[in-house]
Amino acid sequence: MVQHGSATRFASFLTMLLATAACSGERPEGGSSSGPNQLGGYIETVPEVDGAWRFTAADLNDLCGIDGFSPGDERILQIAQADTQIAFTVSDACGDTVAEGIGIIHPGGLTTLSYDESRVVNKKCSLDLTVEIVGTADTLGQTIGGSFTLTATPIGEDHECGVPDSCDVTGTFLARSCPPASCKLPPCES
Repeated sequence: MVQHGSATRFASFLTMLLATAACSGERPEGGSSSGPNQLGGYIETVPEVDGAWRFTAADLNDLCGIDGFSPGDERILQIAQADTQIAFTVSDACGDTVAEGIGIIHPGGLTTLSYDESRVVNKKCSLDLTVEIVGTADTLGQTIGGSFTLTATPIGEDHECGVPDSCDVTGTFLARSCPPASCKLPPCES
C-alpha cells in the first residue's frame, strides 16, 4: 500500500519530469518540423506578412554610380504568404508592377526575398537588376527590417552605363505593413 506522503512526492516528481521533458526543446522521433517551433519552452511562430508593404532603403553604399539610376527608390511590395512560402510583386511609384519575386519566412521572423528586374536608365543604358533581401519580421507582422544587395548588370555590349560589367549597391531597409489605400507613393513623374 502506498502512503499518502509518498504519493504526493511521486506526483511532484512526475510533474517535474514532464515539465523538464517539455522544456528540453527536443522533438520526439518522427515529430513534425512544420508549424510552431518550441525552443527552450517558448513557441516560435511564423509572423503573418500577407498584404501591402512600403519598402524604403537607407544607408546606401552605391558602387555603381550610374547617372540617372536611383537604387534607393521607394517600392511597394504586395506579399502573398502560404505558411512559410512567400510570393510577391514589386511596384514602382506609378503603381506599375516592375518585378515578381519569391521568398521564405522562418519561425521567429527571419525573412529572405529575391527578385529580378530590368530597368531603363536612359536611351543608352538599361540594367538587369538582381535584388537579395534579408531581414527580420516583427512578431506582429508590422515591420520587416534588415539589409539588401542589388546587383546591376548593364544590358548589351554597346551600353553607355559607365560601368564595365556588374556592380553592387548595398544598404539597409525598413518595410512597413500598410493597408493598400495608404500604401501609395508620391505621384509619379511624367
